[in-house]
Amino acid sequence: MFFLDKQNNKEKTLLTFDVSNSLMEESQCFTAVLRCVDFRVCESDHLFMSCFLNSLGEVSTFDTYSWPGSQKDVFDCVSFRNRFLELFEKVSIKHHGVKRLVVLMHWDCAGYGGLQDEETFKAELARAKTFLEDQFPRIEIVLAYSKAISDNTLRYVVLNYFMEERKNDFHASQTGKS
Repeated sequence: MFFLDKQNNKEKTLLTFDVSNSLMEESQCFTAVLRCVDFRVCESDHLFMSCFLNSLGEVSTFDTYSWPGSQKDVFDCVSFRNRFLELFEKVSIKHHGVKRLVVLMHWDCAGYGGLQDEETFKAELARAKTFLEDQFPRIEIVLAYSKAISDNTLRYVVLNYFMEERKNDFHASQTGKS
């Protein structure tokens, strides 16, 4: 596709990219993540989510909701809260079949003023869990955060999640068996 640069009276090319995507035919994923937009943790957050879901024996597909400060504006900004709740229910739950929401915070988050305190992480995540469970009682809420353990390594911590017990419960809820 070409367009005319009116300032220089020259044609410019619009770049296009064709990318293979084997998931275009899929209509379901069982997990969504609410995470920060910070580019520094984007790749590692995605890798963490893939590893977490693979550890449960699931395919690593998930809906992503990214916002500065992760869940902070779910509490602090009524317009964001309402829009997030609406879209999460309409798209992720009803259209994609999501049954689990991972709320993910990261070390040194500017949305929290550079937060690095694990106890504050845990308190904020617990607050998010209480609120989200009230809004979506049938959705499993998983809490996680990352913390720096060296200059270029993050450790992801999943709070109060007992893998075998949750794995069995989750799969039973997907198949209708208990």
